[in-house]
Amino acid sequence: MKVKSKSFRLYSLFAALSLLTPSIASANPTEIDTLQKTNAVVVKDRKTGKVTFIGSNSANGIQIGKQTTAPGQRAIATPEGNARSFLRTYAPAFGVTNSDKDLTEIKSLKIDGLPAVKYQQRYNNIPIWGAQINVNLDTRGNLLSMGGETATIDRLDTVPKVAKAKAINTALQMVAKQYKIRVSELKISESELKIYQPGIVDSTPGKPQLVWFIKVVPKNSLNLERIEQVVLVDAQKPERIVLTFNNTPHARNRQTYYYTSGALPGTLVCAETTIGNNCVSPPGTNDTSKAHTYAADTYNFYRNYHGRDSINGYGMPLVSIVLGINYNNASWDGTNNRMIYGPGYARADDVVAHELTHGVTQYSSNLIYYGESGAINESFSDVWGEFVDLTNGKGNDSAALRWKIGEEVPGGAGRDMKNPPLYSQPDKITSPYYYTGGEDNAGVHTNSGVNNKAVYLMTDGGVFNGRTITGIGITKVAKIYYRAQTTLVTPGTNHYDLYNYINQSCNSLVGTSGITTSDCTQVRNALLAVQMNVSPATDLSICPAGRNGVMSFYDGLESTAKWQYSYLLGNNPWLLSDESTNGSIDGQYSAFIENVASATDTTLAMKTGVTIPSGGFLHFLHAYNLENGYDGGVLEYSIGNTNVWQDARPLFLAGQNYNGALSGSTLAGRSAFTGSSNTIVFSKYNLSSLAGKVVRFRFRQANDSSVGNQGWWQDNFRIYRCQ
Repeated sequence: MKVKSKSFRLYSLFAALSLLTPSIASANPTEIDTLQKTNAVVVKDRKTGKVTFIGSNSANGIQIGKQTTAPGQRAIATPEGNARSFLRTYAPAFGVTNSDKDLTEIKSLKIDGLPAVKYQQRYNNIPIWGAQINVNLDTRGNLLSMGGETATIDRLDTVPKVAKAKAINTALQMVAKQYKIRVSELKISESELKIYQPGIVDSTPGKPQLVWFIKVVPKNSLNLERIEQVVLVDAQKPERIVLTFNNTPHARNRQTYYYTSGALPGTLVCAETTIGNNCVSPPGTNDTSKAHTYAADTYNFYRNYHGRDSINGYGMPLVSIVLGINYNNASWDGTNNRMIYGPGYARADDVVAHELTHGVTQYSSNLIYYGESGAINESFSDVWGEFVDLTNGKGNDSAALRWKIGEEVPGGAGRDMKNPPLYSQPDKITSPYYYTGGEDNAGVHTNSGVNNKAVYLMTDGGVFNGRTITGIGITKVAKIYYRAQTTLVTPGTNHYDLYNYINQSCNSLVGTSGITTSDCTQVRNALLAVQMNVSPATDLSICPAGRNGVMSFYDGLESTAKWQYSYLLGNNPWLLSDESTNGSIDGQYSAFIENVASATDTTLAMKTGVTIPSGGFLHFLHAYNLENGYDGGVLEYSIGNTNVWQDARPLFLAGQNYNGALSGSTLAGRSAFTGSSNTIVFSKYNLSSLAGKVVRFRFRQANDSSVGNQGWWQDNFRIYRCQ
């Protein structure tokens, strides 16, 4: 549509190379049709229609005549050759037209005798962050499964306008500002040009962007907040952060150190061959003994159950540092490949195994520690931590403590895999505890409860959410999950992906380790019970069931007629955004304001007031990615068409409320929407106190003088009553 009003300004596209027009490449339709007529499972993305998973309901592979070989024979000599052949046939359905050019092999391995080959997607030879396809084969070279997340990019300018040095400086300034430390205390551990595709890791609107992928860590290796900050810096627009989060997960060649001061790692008190006075066997009461012993238990579990030699699979030393100073946590230091324990935290075997498993995840699936993939990352650590706890013969594994995580650390357990809601975690996707906001890396320590509950049900059995599950025991569940984690799961895996991958892993293992088709039925029932095949939905909550909304004001923000923006400081206009610019929430356009790296304060106000009905509500959709704690947005209102504006926060009723206090901008000291919403959210307000009054509402967004981010989208704004 053409926008005639001057109240908005549309983005101009200055170079044809920067224009992105989404399209979906597809395999020959007959190939997909043929698959769907066999024993194959074909899963498509609900939004894009792209295939995200091809699997089989049999351990014998997908039975297609030209792909099936006689027992003991291989169509092609190597798994890599077979996998590449399948990619040429089916990768277009995933959105990758030229798989030979755009999918590069990153790893080939065998788990339980079954080959798997992993591929990284690239565009113009630049890796797309989180975009990966894994191909699994049976012993004869037949296709067992193919799955992953990909980006479909028609055109993208891949020549950076922002130099790496400039991007590094932006990242350092942002991290120093966020953690209130000096830039001189930080260093860069990784910097690489990548492509960021919204939707692979998070669910905010937007288009693919060229970014500098930068990791910032402390110089002295000891920062009690444990910083390993991932910063995606826009490679085309200076001082703009696209996404940022702390990549440090919290919560047998052994080397255990004790640290009190000076430089890490401290004093070596335990080694594999020489046991110091502070580290004795059987385990003593001090933390170094516990850390050392439980590291061995973790190593032995992976070795005995899966044949894995340490964290990386190749004998990496298990380095543990026990702190003799105040640090109320435990964490895996992925930059230096070592464990950090605060006082008391090494006394829990499940915590030790949990944190070491973050290392296993880093070297296997490399799950991104953000959003749903981060929650799965956390859950995997809980699963293996508890499995070690339940099989090492140490500690109290009574029914009252079975499935609790961290029951032996200071303060007691923090999670319960059997009953996640006990600690405000969801036990299913539709649970009211399921978190869709941006805090805690978008809920990694909260939403881990979904898979935790599923594993409990698979292992011990139970009745949940209308389904009865017969437990199949730790040994079988461990086999199924290890195969999924090492060969099927990709960096951007979400819960729906995991549902397919766990089912596929079980199907592939039928006939091995005592696993039967009946076991796979129980696995599937457990996954269905926790609704892992259901996508988290934005609950609009416009009116209760059975009641309809009567609109006093509605605008889908497809035009500009009802709004006017004003500058209170600087020059940062509100825009109309569509898929060719910054994406939209619903329909063709959304309102959008960029989080610029300069001091600005802009409002977007209704041009005319609305008489608020009795029992009225206000409801709108939005998404945001703003510099956390510094830049943010608020909703304000004015009574009687005056220019006296009040914060709408006291009227908040449901959905996404302000999530942080601001400093450094004109909104300093006020609560606001800040940081990342991670997905599209709604906010709902009770207008009963304004009934009968003529009221205008406005959005207001303010930035400080440094570090930009993506911005704030708004859509489907309505004032109404329910009848």
